[in-house]
Amino acid sequence: MKHSTLITPLILCLLFAYSCQEEDNINSLQQTKEHFNTPSIEDAKAFFNTTNRLSNQRTTVASVTDWENSKSKHYKKTDEIDVDILYTPIYLDTQFNAKAFIASTENDGVVDARKLYVLYKTEDISNGLSAYIVVFKLDGTFDKAYNYENGIEVPFPLSNNTSARTGNVDCDDTNVSNMTDEEYEEFLANCYSPLPAVTVTTTIDTGDSPGGGAPFNPFDNSNGWVDIINIPAIDEGPITGPGAPPNNNPQVFVPNTVTANAISIKLALEVDFTSPVAQWLEQQEIANNYEVLEAIAAYLNAHRERPIDPAFDNFGEHQFPTINTDAINNVVGFIDGSISEEFNFIFDEPDDPISDMVNFLECFDTSQPATVTIYANEPNPGSGDSHDSGFVGHSFVSISQGDSTSTFGFYPVEDDIYPIFNEQSDAIMDNDGNEQYSANISVTVTPSQLQAILNAAINFNPTYHLDNYNCTDFAIDIGNLSGLSLPDCYGSWPGGGGSNPGDLGLEIRNLNIINGNPTTAGLAPVSEKGCL
Repeated sequence: MKHSTLITPLILCLLFAYSCQEEDNINSLQQTKEHFNTPSIEDAKAFFNTTNRLSNQRTTVASVTDWENSKSKHYKKTDEIDVDILYTPIYLDTQFNAKAFIASTENDGVVDARKLYVLYKTEDISNGLSAYIVVFKLDGTFDKAYNYENGIEVPFPLSNNTSARTGNVDCDDTNVSNMTDEEYEEFLANCYSPLPAVTVTTTIDTGDSPGGGAPFNPFDNSNGWVDIINIPAIDEGPITGPGAPPNNNPQVFVPNTVTANAISIKLALEVDFTSPVAQWLEQQEIANNYEVLEAIAAYLNAHRERPIDPAFDNFGEHQFPTINTDAINNVVGFIDGSISEEFNFIFDEPDDPISDMVNFLECFDTSQPATVTIYANEPNPGSGDSHDSGFVGHSFVSISQGDSTSTFGFYPVEDDIYPIFNEQSDAIMDNDGNEQYSANISVTVTPSQLQAILNAAINFNPTYHLDNYNCTDFAIDIGNLSGLSLPDCYGSWPGGGGSNPGDLGLEIRNLNIINGNPTTAGLAPVSEKGCL
């Protein structure tokens, strides 16, 4: 059976020696189901301060512990065991793609904790976790380590360390199992070796096995504990639908950096894997719609919360695990709107981009008057709606003088513009001759007005922004240079709002009524140069 790619949590005995050594067998873990709870920050911090040999140092050479952003997280929840931890991030000064945290838990009033370091071989977790996980006790001594490849525990590779270094730390012949936690952090900060070199190179005796007898070796799966020590536990059930796991999938081993795949984004959003939002993300991946997934991932990564404390100023953004709650809500709201077809932008790409606006407009004589027309292709004509499901419409303009006509509009260069997380692109003008419209208004402009209009068209805004300056904003600017006094034409949509063809079309209709002119629909005139 194919293994699922779901990242499921460690269980307690992986981290905390007392829970593994005191149980007679795996079934006895069932009796502890209600005992492993999240301690308070105060209790966890008190245990840390009395146990950690660096308790008087808030900042080590290469890390900072962020107690203020500690959070309760599910660590494992099955029919046999239920474990919650207090997750306390540790920020590392390292070039490695790595993160660290303290995991604290409480068993019948007794608190225990471990430091965990996760070094990622890749940030892509769509095929399961690929990382080295190194565990230290709070007294600074090495506890255990694991090597995972696509969600499966595998043997450690042979170490071949000939590493460059930036400080006085010895990066050669490195054996993590001989380090203290502080030495390991210094190694991560100063040694730039390939990740396979950062390994445990000897078998470590971690004490008696759970049933007594031979020492328990965490690197040996032949002892029957494979289902206990897997990180993450192998899960052959479906990710969604009947039999899918509940919404208790922790993010303790997930990279802080969100990648453009459904699993990474689902975990970042903390949504139920069976929810409509999760299913929508899976559908985008199945449809190879990676532009949307990349836009969502980039937006979430750009909205990480950096702690206010200046002690964290020198650490890279990838070290901070917390994404702004408003950003998460924005993405979930956008996806909900897409699911309900309330909103899912459909943009027409510029099919005839104009590379030289001076050449495109060269036939107009600025000593003569001209006619300027503003067009709106409304999503729902006459309603003032900013969108109709995914259709948002388009606004554009034309200039006519004698035998010369230029019809053009303002577009984003990119076609994957979405509210909230990908609102901006370089801008380009497009030849909009023969473009559909549902409302238009024309006005005769003076030579001086024509000169100002041509200047604005040639020196157009280089940036398209969905909310702040889009095709309708450009059309309004040209209309107002023509003397129409058009308003902002603002309308809202999920995750934002701005000028839009629906509101502009309604304004055009009202002006036509005032001027006693009908509002007609049709195709805009083809661009033609009468001077050639």
